[in-house]
Amino acid sequence: MKENSPLVCVIDDESSVRDSLTNLLRSAGLKVQSFASARDFLNDWPRETPGCLVLDVQMPGLSGLDLQRELGSTDTQIPIIFMTGYGDIPMTVRAMKAGAVEFLTKPFRDEDLLRAVDQAVKRDGQAEQFNHTVTPEQSYSEDNTQAESDFSEIVGKSAALRQVLQQVETVAPSDSTVLILGETGTGKELIACAFTSAAGGNTSLLFE
Repeated sequence: MKENSPLVCVIDDESSVRDSLTNLLRSAGLKVQSFASARDFLNDWPRETPGCLVLDVQMPGLSGLDLQRELGSTDTQIPIIFMTGYGDIPMTVRAMKAGAVEFLTKPFRDEDLLRAVDQAVKRDGQAEQFNHTVTPEQSYSEDNTQAESDFSEIVGKSAALRQVLQQVETVAPSDSTVLILGETGTGKELIACAFTSAAGGNTSLLFE
């Protein structure tokens, strides 16, 4: 483990899951701190700002979705990877709409979690600190977003907008179907145009 590697916080009420994930992430060269509940995480906030959270959805007391909302209400920007054994589409949509990086249904493959963590810490600006399965084609820089794709009609520099454009860059070349959510007038059509500009595959767009 490198001294300057990103900190990943694992939050799950099952000790066996915490231990397993802690060992996996440490084997990939990451610093890990685990918590038995969302409340424990809030009460014992890490000294170092986490590069991402690996967060269980269903927990006693404060759920993972509750923690996501609480962090959002204080404008705390930490990428979140959700884990659940009770995944369904509405829950996934709510989590992703609120900014989750990934939503993994238990049991999931180790490589799927490591890939999601890689994406999360890159989003958090710490890509150079985590080298697991990172290739030049996967690298992303906020400074050259418009140079790589034509996002010139989208005006703004907020962290939330940068995250959306990064998701466009990541998903557009795939064969995925993308659901774009938002109230009327929030810019869904502009995001759709950004997908069209960045697409190298057969991405299908749905609006709601």
